[in-house]
Amino acid sequence: MSRNGKIVKFSEKLHEYEAGVSFEKRADGVCVLTGAADSWDKVVGAGMIAQKSGLFTGVVNNVKLRGVTEPPMKTPSFSDEKYNGMKTDVLVIGGGVVGCAILRELSALNLSCTLAEKENDLGTHASMRNDGMVHVGMDIPGKPLKFLYMKRGNIMFDKLCSELQVKFYRNGQYVMFGDSRMKALIPPLWIRVRRHGIGKFRYVGQKEMRRKFPNISKKVKFALFFPETGTVCPYGLTVALAENAVMNGAAVLLETAVTGMKTEKGEIKSVMTNRGEISAKVVINAAGVFCDKVADMAGDRFYTVHPRKGTSIITDKSFTDKIVRGNVALLDNRLKSDKKSHTKGGGIVLTSDGNLLIGPDAHEVYAREDYSVDIDDVKRVLKKQSVAVDEFPANAVINYFSGIRASLYNEDFIVEKGRAVKNIIHVAGIQSPGLTAAPAIAQDVAVMAKELLEERGEKVEGKAFDPIRKTTPRLAEMPLCDREKYIKENPDYGKIVCRCEEVSAGEIKDALKSVIPPVTVDGVKRRVRAGMGRCQGGFCQPYVLEIMHEVTGKEYTEIPKKGEGVIITETK
Repeated sequence: MSRNGKIVKFSEKLHEYEAGVSFEKRADGVCVLTGAADSWDKVVGAGMIAQKSGLFTGVVNNVKLRGVTEPPMKTPSFSDEKYNGMKTDVLVIGGGVVGCAILRELSALNLSCTLAEKENDLGTHASMRNDGMVHVGMDIPGKPLKFLYMKRGNIMFDKLCSELQVKFYRNGQYVMFGDSRMKALIPPLWIRVRRHGIGKFRYVGQKEMRRKFPNISKKVKFALFFPETGTVCPYGLTVALAENAVMNGAAVLLETAVTGMKTEKGEIKSVMTNRGEISAKVVINAAGVFCDKVADMAGDRFYTVHPRKGTSIITDKSFTDKIVRGNVALLDNRLKSDKKSHTKGGGIVLTSDGNLLIGPDAHEVYAREDYSVDIDDVKRVLKKQSVAVDEFPANAVINYFSGIRASLYNEDFIVEKGRAVKNIIHVAGIQSPGLTAAPAIAQDVAVMAKELLEERGEKVEGKAFDPIRKTTPRLAEMPLCDREKYIKENPDYGKIVCRCEEVSAGEIKDALKSVIPPVTVDGVKRRVRAGMGRCQGGFCQPYVLEIMHEVTGKEYTEIPKKGEGVIITETK
């Protein structure tokens, strides 16, 4: 069939799927969908049909959901001129793990680099709301960029986390099977592992699984163990990357939302924010679920984010051994999806801090910043993952949360220079395993930025770079002799504020005096784990607030719990 014939066939298929949707093929080969549909699944489905056709170089889905106005991006309620007139060589938009990793790589070059984040802290969106798993990638070799960046990133974590003093454990992952007939998958999987250089795995029989994990369901017949899978604290890593970048001369601008751009002759001249106009020679779009909106501002959009939501559950550390002390996933279960779930995935993950994280599920959603949790999703996750465990104690749950993935229609990453705009770099669609891929993506983006600057006649060289981020060790992880040493030097280390996690006043004060200090109670929680235990801050939160008041000089009513507008006040 001729290409024109294929276009006609695609048009007919699209009209049959949803009569209210039409398309146009741009000169650059991008499909632009317009019109309206009665359901969000229909909107997303139209984009998927366009992508699967293989006829286009990208998909821009402008189809509206009838009767619904898309919620705007949440931005700070204030504006000022603090950064008006600021000039920087490179501006990174987005303070997630990828944006912060890019900033760190750029800080090793002799140039000015700046990161703009709309929230009052780093890593508060996808980088805070994931399971922290460092993937090995046995199930995604069909997605070229996603797989290659994940593969490169995985082997970088030992060195990276050692330099940043972030906990990282290669505790491996057990992929379990409830059907003995699934052993037939092992030979082709071994071939795939060898072909793609994923690493290694070994067969684990039912008896060995039961010895290692006594509470694993008797339904599990065998497992495959992937030793190179690891876990890290995702928000801890995000902050550590940014702190090390700042230590090496980079700048981080918080509560700085990008609202527009001025372009001229296919080049961004300046970036508009709620805090003034910033001039940048190179702009890096790492804006997560809003990366396509930023691309629109630049006049260089060739992709679309369709948000995908997942819910996860956290258990108390004291229950870890009673459930399973490790990372497990039941592949049979992952392949059986209910109508609401659009992707496989999820499992039980032993976090770097000893809790179990159960989930997530995944389903398409309309709102990009709606982190509410539906009780039905919680029940669905528990039911799905409890198949792997004989007895799943409901009283083990201490919290749950949701996250939004920045999914693209190609289900792959985009890491490339602008197509219509010459001084932008797009880092888009970075969903799972974006955490794993972040350090590798950062290396390539830094090279791209250097190339763009050199095309302008700039000379970009390396500079003295200190990769080591020095930080105070956690009191809870110190031997008694070291604790005594720290307490003797600073008595605040002997004052325990959070008894669940053994967090001292000294650790909280250190966090508040760091190069990127937290400004919220939850920001302190993410830095030092005060409030992460069984009581979830029920006892220690007032004491954290008191320390923040002491160190910052702010009134109690001026200190937010999390984001803007959530203020801790006395109840009567």
